[in-house]
Amino acid sequence: MMRASASVKVGVAIVAAALFLTFSRLSFSLLVPGAIGIALVLLGIALEYRPAAVVGLFIDLAIAALSIEIVTLVDMDVWQTSILGLLLPTSLLAWSALLSEDTDNYEIRLRTGAFAIASVVGVLFAIAVPLAFVLASIFLTAGANALSTMAEISILFVVIVVITLIATWSREDAASENPSKPS
Repeated sequence: MMRASASVKVGVAIVAAALFLTFSRLSFSLLVPGAIGIALVLLGIALEYRPAAVVGLFIDLAIAALSIEIVTLVDMDVWQTSILGLLLPTSLLAWSALLSEDTDNYEIRLRTGAFAIASVVGVLFAIAVPLAFVLASIFLTAGANALSTMAEISILFVVIVVITLIATWSREDAASENPSKPS
């Protein structure tokens, strides 16, 4: 079970709030509910009351989903906004909100294998389109000035299919090596 002091949780939430408000490019109509969500997370941590912190987390997750405008996945500005402004802050806010109560009734365990697989899949999704753009610009110098939206979506679908095939292939091999027990 993970334990952290209240000051560490508040510090993590403040760092997440600073990243969220600095890099997420919120309009004023989204800034006010975002600040309310952050305040609810901090209040939930201070009072050790998880429902308030989780409501604030959900508000901030909705604001994060509404604030991003993705035009192309090749632009590094989109990656900066999505990683520094949305993914990292909401992950830190989720950690601090879910651990706002310090009781033994709930355990939050880090599963390193599942976390590693999710991280690898996220990195593959993040680099798939820019890598395809770089390869296309090397081999097709005249026609690779820009990728269309459909080409970006097609690249992501290919990555999804390959990752799914790899993930299911390893499970089928493990299942075939272990003979089933007789009933």
